[in-house]
Amino acid sequence: MMSPLKYVFNVRFVLLTAVILSLLITCGATFWAAHTLKKELLREREENLNVLLAHTAEVLKPLLKFKIKKEIQRVLGELLRFDFVNGARVHWQEPSIYKELRQLDVLLGKDIKEAPPEFEISVGQLKGKIISYPLKEGDETIGFLEIAIDDSPYQKIIQKTVFNFVLTGLMLSLTLVGLIYFYHHLVTRPIVSLANHIERLKGEKREDQLEPFPAIQAPAEIKQLIEAFNRLIVRINQYQERLESTLEQWRLEARRAESASRAKTEFLANVSHEIRTPITSALGMVELLKEGPLTEEQRQQLKNLTIALKNLNELFNQTLDFARFEVGAPEIKEETFDLKGLVEECLALFKPTLSRKGLEGRLILPDRLPLFVGDPGKLKQIIINLLSNAVKFTQEGEISLEVKVLRQTPDFYWTRISVRDTGEGIQPDQLENIFVPFERLEETFERPYAGVGLGLAIAQRLAKILGGKLWAESQGKGHGAAFHLEIPLKLASPKASKELPPKKFTGRVLLAEDNPVNQLYFRKVLEKLGFEVEVASDGFEAFRLAREKEFDLLLLDIRMPGLDGLEVTRRLRQEGYRGVIFALTAHAVSDIEKEAQQAGFDGFLAKPITRKELAQKLAHWLS
Repeated sequence: MMSPLKYVFNVRFVLLTAVILSLLITCGATFWAAHTLKKELLREREENLNVLLAHTAEVLKPLLKFKIKKEIQRVLGELLRFDFVNGARVHWQEPSIYKELRQLDVLLGKDIKEAPPEFEISVGQLKGKIISYPLKEGDETIGFLEIAIDDSPYQKIIQKTVFNFVLTGLMLSLTLVGLIYFYHHLVTRPIVSLANHIERLKGEKREDQLEPFPAIQAPAEIKQLIEAFNRLIVRINQYQERLESTLEQWRLEARRAESASRAKTEFLANVSHEIRTPITSALGMVELLKEGPLTEEQRQQLKNLTIALKNLNELFNQTLDFARFEVGAPEIKEETFDLKGLVEECLALFKPTLSRKGLEGRLILPDRLPLFVGDPGKLKQIIINLLSNAVKFTQEGEISLEVKVLRQTPDFYWTRISVRDTGEGIQPDQLENIFVPFERLEETFERPYAGVGLGLAIAQRLAKILGGKLWAESQGKGHGAAFHLEIPLKLASPKASKELPPKKFTGRVLLAEDNPVNQLYFRKVLEKLGFEVEVASDGFEAFRLAREKEFDLLLLDIRMPGLDGLEVTRRLRQEGYRGVIFALTAHAVSDIEKEAQQAGFDGFLAKPITRKELAQKLAHWLS
């Protein structure tokens, strides 16, 4: 939209241009009119003079013939009656025939008085322009009639005409300026006012009602424009009211959705805590029982119980992961990790199962792999899901885990991680369905398998979050299957190096855990790892002991009676505590991680956790 200043500038420019053009046109028209009038007057005067001279010549001829000078002077004097004639003169010479007749008379002896062969008579003053008219007798020129004319009367007429034209031009210019100003005042100013009004409307707040343009004196067309604008303003105000109402409904729905999401998150957190706590206790007690004297039958029963508990924990974890995806995509961490060690650790988790089923596990790695930066937890979860799926559906043969670098840039390694098995295989037309949540292909297998159909769906979603893709290949039933994960891995800085964990732990640990069974399990495990352990049953006791005694490590349960682990850590950090504090939680780490980091935790231990996993994590953190 053009600014008001621009409108004013245009009107002034048009006004000035109109005045200049008017003056130029007036000057041009005046010059042309004067020139044309002058030519016309001169032409008319010339015609009149020719008529006058011709008439005078006819009158003078007989007078000249008889040399009647007084009459000749009188006729010439008549010419002076015209204002433009200053003087007149006639020059006459005797015709040749008169000379011959006079000579004949002389020969005949007649006494003829000699007359002058030519004479000249003038009246007035011969000043000015001389116009000559020949006097003829037949074809013979016998004299000239000359008059002296004065152009001043004609010049006065021309000057008067020019003045009238200039005056008319000025009047026309003033009239044009007046018309332009009137047009500006009557037409342009209302339009400029409307433009300024629109500019003011642009600066108003969105929630304010737009004001219509006030009624003004203007031509009918401008009034029609203003009325159309005001109708538009009314429509906009109505639309804005409806929009605000809709936005308010959306805000209400968003608050409801946010409230529902919070409720869902809290529900998942509560379910996670309430289910993982007894699973942790059960697994811990099973591990402690395994260390005592048992019969072979009892060991087998404990082994089956461990498998059942782990399957229950895996099923629960998958259900929680899928529920979190429905709420929103999880955040991606940035940690330095060793890919070689990560895949070795993943395959090592399944060695007992592979050995029990008589399967061979092969790991195929490049000669050298650098350190990478990314989210090793999510990458590990994908690989474990793929290995778990392969182990589940393979009864004989082997399972291989291969890492292959496809291409590399200065910052990234495009890596393919493949899990191949010699299991039952998948029909080619079912390869896409296996990634659909809760989709199970039991009708294509000869025997039923445990699970709810979430592992591969979660793995594929995690692959997308990490910027990669996951797909399956199979030649059909009985030909096994291969799962491929392609993912870009960011190179770690050259300064990053893999730290070796200590082989033996020492130091004092404060264990804050309200569940007696978990207290017993974690205390036994920590003591066997080499730690000296002191137990607190609630948050207040943990806070008091941490202030009164020195510990190398604090293991605080997130949810405890009195003060929870978050509040204990927050208060300790506010008082300047610089020791290492780890969260011991049955919540999903992703659900509590942000809040725990803000409170001051250094790391997390997610329940349930085995003795081996606890040792590995403590070794990694305490190194």
